[in-house]
Amino acid sequence: MKDTISVIIALSFFCFILFLALFYIVSTLYKISNVKSWKKWYNTKAFFIKFEQINDNKIIYESYKNIQVTAPILTEAKWWFSWSGTHLPKIESDLQKVENIIEKNWNYDSAILKFEKPVNWNNSTILHFRAECDDSDKKSLPYSSALTETKTDIIVFRVILRNKNSDYSVNWKISKLKKWAPEHKKELLKEIPFDKETKSYEYTVTNPENDYYYILSWNK
Repeated sequence: MKDTISVIIALSFFCFILFLALFYIVSTLYKISNVKSWKKWYNTKAFFIKFEQINDNKIIYESYKNIQVTAPILTEAKWWFSWSGTHLPKIESDLQKVENIIEKNWNYDSAILKFEKPVNWNNSTILHFRAECDDSDKKSLPYSSALTETKTDIIVFRVILRNKNSDYSVNWKISKLKKWAPEHKKELLKEIPFDKETKSYEYTVTNPENDYYYILSWNK
């Protein structure tokens, strides 16, 4: 009788462990199959943006994102960008392989940044995006923006205008605009003076609201 009870207890314990294992496998597969939107891939811990006007014709846009993965496994990330000039920029990355640049989807271009090794759930990594822009026809607009479509802790803007002379002293504006809202709904957050010594503007947005554009603008 005791042997029978022991067998039943052992079998019950084995079935319980098997159930937990199957539940974990099924839930993981469900998560993988349910990750259809790139928004569910990661959260952004820190977003660093540098816009550098080298001369009247050449602009370098460079950005780093410190992200925490929320998908079960992440092998690539889509990077949306909007260049207001007429020539498609040269896209590079020091940390990922750039694949499949798509022009003008919902008024945005995009590039796929492929990781050398997959990044697992809850781990952090750095995304790097660099665009060399040709503005020889002077069609680009004087602004840089960041869209917070995932949870973001901090955004750091830096604009370097090497082509400006010592007389340039225009204040810089940082504004925010709700996604899909009309332009006249844009809210001015602050004006910051131009640093003549470094020829730059710099501003940090802490705990930005989700689904907002944060827009840095200045006079060209």
